[in-house]
Amino acid sequence: MVDNIKPELIIINIGLAYMNGYELCDALKQKDGMEDIPVVFVTGRNFSEDKGREFFRAGAEYVTKPIEEAPFHAIVDKLLVSSNIG
Repeated sequence: MVDNIKPELIIINIGLAYMNGYELCDALKQKDGMEDIPVVFVTGRNFSEDKGREFFRAGAEYVTKPIEEAPFHAIVDKLLVSSNIG
């Protein structure tokens, strides 16, 4: 699906069934035209290890669950504006 569209922002849950969110981010960032798209990682865990790994995987933000709507919208708006999309 990603090959057919160019998303403005990618939101990835770290805990996925077949690969983790970091692996998915790596795969997406290797696609032409995807390297500058901001990525928000979402997780139910709150480990400092995850937060450190996220920045090495080209993540723009790290959000823990439960997600609070207003702060999450502010993060998304900030990333879209900073990437000149929003």
